[in-house]
Amino acid sequence: MRVQGSTKAPSLAGRSGANYSHDMTVLIIGDDAINRALAGRLDRCGHRTVLVGTDADAIEAARAAGLTAHRLDVTDAEALRSASLDDVATAIVSTDADSVNLLAAQTLVKYVDRVVVRINDPRNEAAFEGLNVDRVCTTTTLADALAETVERPVAR
Repeated sequence: MRVQGSTKAPSLAGRSGANYSHDMTVLIIGDDAINRALAGRLDRCGHRTVLVGTDADAIEAARAAGLTAHRLDVTDAEALRSASLDDVATAIVSTDADSVNLLAAQTLVKYVDRVVVRINDPRNEAAFEGLNVDRVCTTTTLADALAETVERPVAR
């Protein structure tokens, strides 16, 4: 246990022609602000990143920021299976719905070497225990970070 619009599935290869320091594609499932920021950060670190999600406006915002992004129904297991996952070394499943994250993780764990899953509600952690995935609970992670910030001495 480790804790921490188109109907045609797109190719999930990262941007072509770029010089990357890491020979790895990271697939990020989820198109909210957290995931767009994560994709940008990983991209700046040299990873090929591909963001997929269902919100057309969020996908356009990601593309406008220079990210590779595709619209894909991430709840459709067949669409995920038919996507080109050969170059994906790590998949980060990070929507705001634990049920969607569970479904996507169950599919991706069969095809990708490493899957990292965002869990939003700590009461749902047990549902992910049987999967060979890394888990990050946003509720406890954020609560810990805020508590640490409060406990830190104030510099004046």
